[in-house]
Amino acid sequence: MMLQTADTPEAIYAQVEAFRSKVADQVGVIVEELCRNYRRNGDRIASACLKIDQAIRDYHAFLPRIDAVRARAEQEATDHSEFIELRRLWGPTTANASLFRIELNRWHEMRVLVDRQRKPKRRRLYVPTAKVPEITMSQMLAGDDVFHAIHAVLNPADQSASAEDYGCFPDIGLSNSDFHAHLHAAYRVLLARPEKKDWRFLDVGCGAGLKVISAKRYFDEVFGFDYDPAYVDFGKSLATRGGLDPARIFQQNALSYDDYGEFDVIYFYRPMRDEDLLMEMEKLIVETAHPGTLLIAPYRAFTHRYEDLGCGHIEGDLYLAQASAEDAQKARRAAERMGPFIAKRDESLLRTVWSPILDQSRANGYDLPTRYAKPRY
Repeated sequence: MMLQTADTPEAIYAQVEAFRSKVADQVGVIVEELCRNYRRNGDRIASACLKIDQAIRDYHAFLPRIDAVRARAEQEATDHSEFIELRRLWGPTTANASLFRIELNRWHEMRVLVDRQRKPKRRRLYVPTAKVPEITMSQMLAGDDVFHAIHAVLNPADQSASAEDYGCFPDIGLSNSDFHAHLHAAYRVLLARPEKKDWRFLDVGCGAGLKVISAKRYFDEVFGFDYDPAYVDFGKSLATRGGLDPARIFQQNALSYDDYGEFDVIYFYRPMRDEDLLMEMEKLIVETAHPGTLLIAPYRAFTHRYEDLGCGHIEGDLYLAQASAEDAQKARRAAERMGPFIAKRDESLLRTVWSPILDQSRANGYDLPTRYAKPRY
């Protein structure tokens, strides 16, 4: 049996790959625009989307030809062994064609995702309390109460006498909803800095480390230290149970720590009762952090001192170390263009023609909502 050259499995496979290349080329155009934080060319994105639409229509029209060519070849087989050999030869081609069809079936999802980013809306880093619906606020406050109770259960240790004598506060956590609002704001500021990855977070005065574990949802590497050895012991135990290296929780005096410059986000919630020691700690953090480090300092006294320390105020309780007010507002405006998603890691090893769009969308703070749907049983 003789097949025309264009009808061989190899030729059909090459045609499928040609369709894939057409789509991939337009995906590249879209990603090139999505990489821009400013002045995206919406018309160029729309044109690329239309070309993908056409390529998909052409591919769907092409698919029946694969089945017809394969069926004709199998009908013309002269014996069973030739039939089996044809099945073997056509296997990779038909599997590749089917896999690409399945990939293309997700284009609607991808297009919705892309459309959200053509002209992204600016969103404030913090939602004003007055704009939070009353029902949602009540749920948040109840959740904060529950989380506070859980926090007490997870760290039953009393403050050590040495820590109390030194002027440290006991392990009193910031409300969970406020903490996540600060983490999300810092996360979006970092998203607007595409040149820096592998974000590192530090909690100064971490107590039992529950907030260090919480921060893992946002940042690549998280650490926390506390002066109180009893708190650190519970923190290491909690870290182990939470899937975190216990070495990430360690004992340290905030006034003698040398490595503040190793972090991108530093959180401190008034860990010291003594005002002079607290001011000494603030000064050390700001002076030794690298310029542009994000500082989360959610207490009133810092709002009166940040300018004298050489920090710029971004918004809320989020500050920029060794930066001017203009630098901080520039960072805020860039972050407001980032999307609302706190992207989950994609654990899949399978790459598709759409993977570049997904990668860049997540880098922009956008993602497929279906990845965050609550399970239903």
